[in-house]
Amino acid sequence: MATDVGVFSSSTGSASWTEVGPVPGSGQAGYLPNISVTALGMFNSAGTKKLRASTYGRGVWEFTLIAAPDFQFVVANNPLTVFAGQSAIFSGTLQALNGYTSSVNLSCGNLPTPAPPTCSVTPSSLAPTVSGAP
Repeated sequence: MATDVGVFSSSTGSASWTEVGPVPGSGQAGYLPNISVTALGMFNSAGTKKLRASTYGRGVWEFTLIAAPDFQFVVANNPLTVFAGQSAIFSGTLQALNGYTSSVNLSCGNLPTPAPPTCSVTPSSLAPTVSGAP
């Protein structure tokens, strides 16, 4: 949220807000000024999520939001060879990274090879954990 005294965020959707950016004087890059912010813009730059804030009288500031992925999905038996009439069952682990707590939607995808007649993922949505959710 852009305010008259800087940029604030809430990951809970409640009235619990924290200022975006490192503490002034901490030596960390990306500090956003404590001044009126007139506009915000989020974008992806070469895989890095960034936030730009235009201010009243202090220019445009840029802050790196996430420098790494939110979650990691690992499937141990990929690729899997099956024969006609058999079912392919892939087992994997979904691990939360950098404090990620939202669900991840899982679905089947088509590759350059012909798609199977049926494809289902159970469960279709899963919340990763730090230790990994199967």
